[in-house]
Amino acid sequence: MKKLILIGALLFTLAAAIPIVGAGDTATITITMNNNALANITVTPITWISEAGVDESNSTTGDYFTVENTGFVTVDLEIKGADSPGGWTIENAAGNDAFKVEYNVTAWTTVTDGYLAFASDLAPVGSDTIGFDLKLTMPTSTSTAAAQSTVITLKATPNA
Repeated sequence: MKKLILIGALLFTLAAAIPIVGAGDTATITITMNNNALANITVTPITWISEAGVDESNSTTGDYFTVENTGFVTVDLEIKGADSPGGWTIENAAGNDAFKVEYNVTAWTTVTDGYLAFASDLAPVGSDTIGFDLKLTMPTSTSTAAAQSTVITLKATPNA
């Protein structure tokens, strides 16, 4: 008799612990997915201190910068520059409070404040890198002696 009571109690406990899904109920499963189709790039180094005076230019040499595709898909790259928060503007030619930035992969090309094609078909996961240089042409004249800075942005887009 004790065995029957123990078995009955055990069955009742198991039945209470197992949820019952009826015709009007739902059960869900959550799946976490990692996207292996990420477009990631790494640029080294991430800073350059250019020491040039008014109406002078300075450039890096020898593929000073390197961009590497650290993602999992082939990417196309675009580049853009930005105005200095100190008031200078990035332009196609140096002028009063206006500076010019160029990049060189195979030839010097002017960087603007809108995205421009930089490179195509950069293979994934470090199998390919691109070396490049930058050139800064300082304003021909300026209304401020304050230090200025700018940001150059490279954007990777999965190759279609």
